[in-house]
Amino acid sequence: MNKVLLIDTGRKWGGGQRQTYLLQKYLIRNGISSVTVTPENSVLYKKLQNENFESVALPNFFTAYNPATYCRIISKIKKDNTGILYTQTSNAHTIGLLVKFFLRKLKLYVARRVIRPAGRGFTGRIKYNSRLVDKYIAVSEFSAGVLRDSDIPAEKIAVVHDGIELDVLQADKNTADFKKEFGIPDNALIVGTVGALDKIKDQITFLKAIRYILEKTKRDDLYFVIVGSGNLRKELEDFARQQGIYGKKVIFTGFRFDVFDIVSSFFLFVLSSKSENFCNATLEALAMGVPVITTKVGGVPEQIDEGKNGFFINVGDSGMLSEKILYFIDNPEKRQEMSLYARKSAERFSIQKTIKEVIRIFDGG
Repeated sequence: MNKVLLIDTGRKWGGGQRQTYLLQKYLIRNGISSVTVTPENSVLYKKLQNENFESVALPNFFTAYNPATYCRIISKIKKDNTGILYTQTSNAHTIGLLVKFFLRKLKLYVARRVIRPAGRGFTGRIKYNSRLVDKYIAVSEFSAGVLRDSDIPAEKIAVVHDGIELDVLQADKNTADFKKEFGIPDNALIVGTVGALDKIKDQITFLKAIRYILEKTKRDDLYFVIVGSGNLRKELEDFARQQGIYGKKVIFTGFRFDVFDIVSSFFLFVLSSKSENFCNATLEALAMGVPVITTKVGGVPEQIDEGKNGFFINVGDSGMLSEKILYFIDNPEKRQEMSLYARKSAERFSIQKTIKEVIRIFDGG
């Protein structure tokens, strides 16, 4: 197979960037040469460099329409005789179209990681009506449905769920350092969430549920952990103070590289988002045997077998969320049963299966 060039313009580290990293890692493991183009000041670029994966740095202040941006990529493609371009973000999609305009023999695949309607506005219509895209690869059935509803021909859409490294997630984890750092007892029941601190993730609903739970139960071993960074951190911390729950029992960790160690210590994982596409964080939690309580949004229901590996709640319903959390606290044997099923259910989303499907599409399947 021809060499694959991945483009990811995200500067922060999120589920999309982890997936780009895994795509390159496992394409190489399958004997397919690949390289990633990403901003020089991105977390992804630093990770790829640290692990000696080939990568091309975009200038820190690049723009998709700057000729220097796509000329650098075209030069790399010609030098390596690259045959496949796989874009991972909206800006990367734009860059990919400009590159293929000059290199018509190149195969262009576009990952679809957002759930807003495609083709909105002048630029959007140009991007999604272009014949230069060979196929859109949606990361969920829900996202594929949005593309079809946006008048993208069904034959140009494929669904490949994001994949996870089961062997990494299910290996023994070091939870002791995290617990020691934040003064959490070894036997604590930790209910937690992971994600950007923003309005879409709606951690306010989680904090409201926490207040009710702490009023309802006086258990000394119950802790709540919010992992992630974002522009709403101060607002969320101030809200927690106003509710009288900020401090020892409610912990904001900020951005963490040891997120798998932290999540593996969770008793439950909570996702209170108003909107999602597929959400890798819930999938990773399931793989580690952590049942999930989540809103029924986007492609997340494709991961959850309700009552078996998690429960659904309504968006913004802190009362329903607190009820589900209390149910698990009061029924530890049910939590254990769901934990075992959660690990098993995550196996259908292995990165090996994802790569197999991606390669099949690249081969014209």
